[in-house]
Amino acid sequence: MIRITRDYGDTSRKPVAHNYRIANYELVIQEPVTALLAFSEGEASETYNASLANMDKPELLNADNAELEYAGNAPLADGDREVEYWALGKQRQINVAGKPVCHINLSERHIHLLNDRGFDDRLNLEVVTGPALIVLLARENIYCLHAGAVSTEHGNIAFIAESGVGKSTLSADLDESWRQLADDILPVQIRYTTSYLSNFPQLKLPGAQVLQPIFGEMCLDLVVRLNEEPADQVSFNELSKTDAVLAIVRHTVAARLYDKKQMTAHTSFAKRLCSNITVVELNYPRDPKQLPMLRQSIIDYLQLDKFDQ
Repeated sequence: MIRITRDYGDTSRKPVAHNYRIANYELVIQEPVTALLAFSEGEASETYNASLANMDKPELLNADNAELEYAGNAPLADGDREVEYWALGKQRQINVAGKPVCHINLSERHIHLLNDRGFDDRLNLEVVTGPALIVLLARENIYCLHAGAVSTEHGNIAFIAESGVGKSTLSADLDESWRQLADDILPVQIRYTTSYLSNFPQLKLPGAQVLQPIFGEMCLDLVVRLNEEPADQVSFNELSKTDAVLAIVRHTVAARLYDKKQMTAHTSFAKRLCSNITVVELNYPRDPKQLPMLRQSIIDYLQLDKFDQ
C-alpha cells in the first residue's frame, strides 16, 4: 500500500481518506480526488483515516542536508518546468520551478504534499501520480512505459516513441477491433514468463481516463517502437535483444530518478520483457488516410508473430 497525505491549515477539518487502485496497486489518499474517481474503491476505514491525519510533516530537503540527484526540464501542467530531485537516505523530494511539491519516503511507501494546494491541483496531481508514484511502483517491480496501447481481437499492443511521433494518433479508438487502453503511461509487471498491463490515469486525456480502461490485468503481446522518420510504405523491423532492451529502458517513465540498485533491477526487468515479447520498429507514412491500412498491418504482424512462436 502507498499512502499519500498533505497538511491542512484548518486543524478542525477532518478529511476523509479514500482508497484507490492504480497500476493494480492499492493507494490510500487523504482526501477524495476528482480526477481519480474512476480508480476509487471507497472511503478508507476510520482508524486508518485517523492515522494519516497524525503523521508528522517531513523535513524539507535542500543543498544543506541532501544531494541533488537530478535537475532538468519536464512537461508538467501544460508547460515545460524545471524539476529537481533531492535525496537523503531513503527520503526524496521533488521541486518544480524551485518550489517543493512533494516528499517521498521510499522505505515507508509514503508521499506527502509540501504545498497548500489540494490533490486536484493540476501540478500536484501530475507530480504525485507521475514521478513520485512511479518511483514507488518501481520498487514493487511495476514499471511504467511512456506508451500508448490498444486491445485487438488478436492481442494487446504497446506503442513506444518520443513525444509527438504519433503514439496518441495511432492508439486512438477506432472500433471494437482497435480499442485504446492507454495514451501516455502504461504500467507493466512481469510474473514468470507473462507481462501484464494494468490501469493508470491518462492525464493527457479529458477526464484522466480512456474509454475502455484496463480492468484487472491484461497480457502484453507486442511492443512497437515508432520510427521518428516518415517512410513511404509500411515495414516492420524486429529489434535485436540489445536494441529492444535499450528501447524499453529509454521509454520508461521517470527512470532518470532511479538509484543504482533500482537501475539494475530496471535493466533486469527490460531483459525479461524482451525475452518474452517481440519488440519491433515500425516504419510508416504519416498519412491519416492510411491509418486503417496501417492498423490492419500491425494486427497482421501480431498474428504472424504469435504463429511463429
